[in-house]
Amino acid sequence: MISIIVPVHNSEKTLDRCVESIVKQTYKDIRIVLVENGSTDASFDKCSEWAQKDERIVVLRSEKGVSNARNKGLEYVQSTGSEYFGFVDSDDYVESEMYGELIAATTAENADIAVCKYYKVNGDEIKVSEEDLTELVAEKNIGIFFDRKRSVMGAVWKCLFDKRHLNVRFDPHIRIAEDLVYFMWTVKSAEKICFVDKALYYYSDPIYSPYYKHAAKSFVKENAEAIISNLEILFEGHNDIIEAEKFMQYVNIVKVALYGCDDSRAAAEEATADAFCRSIDMRRCYRAAVKRGLPWKERLTAFLAYRKMWAFLGAIVNRNRRFKGE
Repeated sequence: MISIIVPVHNSEKTLDRCVESIVKQTYKDIRIVLVENGSTDASFDKCSEWAQKDERIVVLRSEKGVSNARNKGLEYVQSTGSEYFGFVDSDDYVESEMYGELIAATTAENADIAVCKYYKVNGDEIKVSEEDLTELVAEKNIGIFFDRKRSVMGAVWKCLFDKRHLNVRFDPHIRIAEDLVYFMWTVKSAEKICFVDKALYYYSDPIYSPYYKHAAKSFVKENAEAIISNLEILFEGHNDIIEAEKFMQYVNIVKVALYGCDDSRAAAEEATADAFCRSIDMRRCYRAAVKRGLPWKERLTAFLAYRKMWAFLGAIVNRNRRFKGE
């Protein structure tokens, strides 16, 4: 049996499309675990309605947060003895043959993780991912996730995992890129990974969601610290990866601080006054980030941050967000 965990938060507008795509899987031996977490809309009622329609659907509730929701689902799946498990986000949807293709690949290649390609959905625009996972599959090289030139996404929703990975949990302190860290932990312990060269998952770009447009300043630093603490274990001895990611987290903290603020200088100085930001060697980490393919927009942000040119940086950050319609 395959258990599919779906964290649900304020998803009443997209949940039907998501669940219907899973219910219609050609591979029928599935369980769908809907985990509602702190919704303020009718998401829980929709989950309950689906459970009444299909006996394979289970509805759970957890504390708010996608990591908490997925961990709740993992605990349930572990207690029920599923052979395989996967994840689908409630604003996404999947091809009807997705899990049939993935389980066939794991069986044929005796793998404990199967990964497929995906479609990236931005409104009416749908594009197939072009990422190359050859090196990940052949060498379990998790460092490719931090090579910006490759644009390889470490996401759990395009994967099928064997039950031996059920003991891995999401870090609840990480609310952005939490699945990247989880995926790296599972890849590190995997015996064999296989790749299905088909796009089977429809991924809705979160950049356009309210959650990302209005990222809460209160958790961005905690998120950065938790990511780095995991990477320091995963990439012990590979300082270039850790330093590059430290700098990217620093840039993210600055960007969030400057979004919509009236006083760019005060907001940025307050955001970077904590121990995490002060501990970063800006020159060394900047060089490491550039070496790993830092995009030019981030380079400009980096230069302005390093020179403490907060007024220019604030204008750029807010102009970009206005251009995106945020």
